[in-house]
Amino acid sequence: MVRLKRNLAANFAGKAWVALLTLVFTPLYVSLLGVESFGLIGFYISLQTILLLCDFGLSTTLNRELARRSAMTEQRQQIRSVVTTLSLVMWLCSALIIGVVLLTSSLLAKFWLSPETLSVHTVDRSVQFMGIAIGLRLLFYFHNGGLIGLQRQVTSNAVLILNDTLRFVGAATVLCYVECSIEAYFIWQVVACGVAALSSGLALHFCLPKKSAPTRFQFSIVKQVSRFAVGVTGISFAGLALTQVDKLVLSKLLTLEAFGYYSLAWTVASSLYLLTNPIYTALFPRFTELATIDNREALKSAYHSGCQVMAFLLVPVAMTVMFYAFEIIELWTGDARIAAETHRIVALLLIGTMLNGLMRLPFAIQLAHGWTNAVLKFCFWEILVMVPLTIVLSHQYGAEGGALSWIIANAALILVMPHMMHRRVLVGEKQRWYFEDVLLPIACALSASVVIYLLSPTQLSTAASVCLIVISLIASLGITFIALPMPRRHLFRNFTA
Repeated sequence: MVRLKRNLAANFAGKAWVALLTLVFTPLYVSLLGVESFGLIGFYISLQTILLLCDFGLSTTLNRELARRSAMTEQRQQIRSVVTTLSLVMWLCSALIIGVVLLTSSLLAKFWLSPETLSVHTVDRSVQFMGIAIGLRLLFYFHNGGLIGLQRQVTSNAVLILNDTLRFVGAATVLCYVECSIEAYFIWQVVACGVAALSSGLALHFCLPKKSAPTRFQFSIVKQVSRFAVGVTGISFAGLALTQVDKLVLSKLLTLEAFGYYSLAWTVASSLYLLTNPIYTALFPRFTELATIDNREALKSAYHSGCQVMAFLLVPVAMTVMFYAFEIIELWTGDARIAAETHRIVALLLIGTMLNGLMRLPFAIQLAHGWTNAVLKFCFWEILVMVPLTIVLSHQYGAEGGALSWIIANAALILVMPHMMHRRVLVGEKQRWYFEDVLLPIACALSASVVIYLLSPTQLSTAASVCLIVISLIASLGITFIALPMPRRHLFRNFTA
């Protein structure tokens, strides 16, 4: 439990620092480069999300394998061979990504993206640098997955903080003092991602158990993990179709400037992952360990505790930002036009992202048990419906239609997937999850936010707006905390210990 708390604290510290860097430097990038160039940065983020799936599930597989083998004494000596074997495969995947992007960059620049003031040559070169940076970033995530599986998450977040500081601060320095261009921005991304890959690889190497046998590539390890890796890859590509199709469709339908606004809205909405990812990252190795030793009671307790902590942090923040999206974006960017263009998109994206976040721990439970088939089947059928729906809604409503499709995808996911999961894993816990872990926190936070929003005056000063937002957040957090049983019990236990 002490290790879990330390990992959670480290994960939140790492994500909070990345959030701070994003909040500080995103308006600066928009100001220095313009909205159209920021649209290229948004395309880079989407392309990175897509191509990171080309690791064929190896990052998650390494995470799970190191967590499993750490829990079994007789398997610990194979950890180095697992890392060596999967690392070689990962390097091949990274080289493949870089090669594909370099070969297709001119096609993307000419026929997919729609620059108005940027030249096709500039966009082409930028896409090439994107590919190299993404290939190197893939190695960083792989090494980071190994550190997380070993539950060395303090080390993992220290590496993350140092490298993301270099990435953000270095890019701003280059733009301000060397060359203010989108190409210079992406050249720096290549440098920063290379440093991240190297430093994370060294950190993983020093955290591995000491050698007691020769370390070498073992094809038998590839065979052992291949089924799980293929399942994770299938789920990842299905998730890609559901989470990235809006961006891909809109990057084609909208001008690069309009897509820049949508990318900015996604930057705000995706900030919720800074709350959900630390909890998922800390608990997935713990779930794997408990599933490996078949400790069902401890697994059940950890599951509901994690889900309720997730809901307590996620839902009140999502509700507050949703109701005050215009004020928050205007305060953040200092530009009322940007706030007017993005606040409705942000509100819609927040709803879908909140529902997606509430599903993270049920998904982690399934992966901890190595169960991927049912998820794949459901995602396949959902893709058949959601992809054309996204295209239709995006054609009809533009950016807001893309955001609406994100809500529909996650609403379907949260209605069906937990029902399927609780029939096989943690049987008998479904009703408790839906009521205590999901519906109760949503009802409490929504009620508090609606009441305060309806009672609040209009035309407030900047200071008054900030105070109102803080009051709404505190009220939502307080009511949700009182309603949720497990966080309340943990607090009482800590005070009375």
